[in-house]
Amino acid sequence: MYAMKYMNKQQCIERDEVRNVFRELEILQEIEHVFLVNLWYSFQDEEDMFMVVDLLLGGDLRYHLQQNVQFTEETVKLYICEMALALDYLRSQHIIHRDVKPDNILLDEQGRITLLLFVCSLIHSRHRFLIVLAAGHPFTWGNDGKSCSAFIGSCLPEHPCAFYCGEGHPAGLSSVLWSA
Repeated sequence: MYAMKYMNKQQCIERDEVRNVFRELEILQEIEHVFLVNLWYSFQDEEDMFMVVDLLLGGDLRYHLQQNVQFTEETVKLYICEMALALDYLRSQHIIHRDVKPDNILLDEQGRITLLLFVCSLIHSRHRFLIVLAAGHPFTWGNDGKSCSAFIGSCLPEHPCAFYCGEGHPAGLSSVLWSA
């Protein structure tokens, strides 16, 4: 069984979300992992865009925490291992998920976790970053075609969320990871 996410094209244009939607689609098309939401199909009609993804009926982790569900120590260890495997796979694909939180961790029918919501992810390469944000403008390239500047996520004042990245610049992947 599958779930279908749909987005109205006109609303995406009005909200300036087109770039984010295409980035999410690009990321989902490139990945496949047991602990990540997987894209199976995507298509569109005149009004809407559709993404067919894994159906996860166990609810999100935030819901379970708000219901005061008491997880056993073994279950928590299992969830940590599953998250580590998912994040390690993303790292191997040069993707940094910038929005890991209980809302974005779903449980399936067997109680396994699945990480979702890639609209706030970062694809990095050796020389530059491609940044995707849930809101606002994803990034602006510098005149040199190699540098970018961006504001990332919902950051606390002490985090270096506004950063510059580019070839040979010291504010690179490590500062992005620190701010996540």
